Amino acid sequence: ENLFWIHAGGRRLVLDRTRETQEVLSVVRLLLQERIPIHILINNHFGGYAVASIELLERLWNEGSGLPS
Repeated sequence: ENLFWIHAGGRRLVLDRTRETQEVLSVVRLLLQERIPIHILINNHFGGYAVASIELLERLWNEGSGLPS
């Protein structure tokens, strides 16, 4: 599902980092509650394709991932 590969200009993730991204979003939401400014940097080494990693982060954020139960 979230496993992709970069080849000949392809846009694909190499590793599924959904769980790690959800964990990061939990911390981000806590920091924002405390009004602590943050910056999130994602590079190609995170999942193999930075753009798709950012799209995953955005999708999980919009779905409410990391919100307290």
